[in-house]
Amino acid sequence: MSDENGHPRVLIVDDDPAICRSLAKILNAQGMKAESLTDPTKALGQLDGRFYNAVLLDIFMPEISGLDLLPEILKVSPNTKVIMVTGHGDKETAIEALRRGAFDFLEKPARAQLLLHTIGRALSLQRAELEYEKACLELEARKSELEDI
Repeated sequence: MSDENGHPRVLIVDDDPAICRSLAKILNAQGMKAESLTDPTKALGQLDGRFYNAVLLDIFMPEISGLDLLPEILKVSPNTKVIMVTGHGDKETAIEALRRGAFDFLEKPARAQLLLHTIGRALSLQRAELEYEKACLELEARKSELEDI
């Protein structure tokens, strides 16, 4: 799933507008559709009814922690891959982010190559998961058809 032109959609949630602009510029240059929010309390509303392939989520924000927001994002959009991004990373925080369902964990400033590689891995896994889900639904439908005969 992507936008109407087939471009992956990425939501950036970071309280620093400069980080949002920088990340969006990198992603848009690679043909992705990047949008950003500096107010993390609006993230769930942004995800409601709109699919994003990935969310780049800052951990330390004044209104709400990215670690607290992460499980809520995954409840609203379970197929979205969430990549945690922080300027104050440590091993314990990274482990906690992964335990709560993050796809990966990057430290700021993330090199463009590493960011794009991580998003590429997330999109590849997401594609495989969605294809698997679709195949399972088709098999279940075929099974029902055969049982009705």
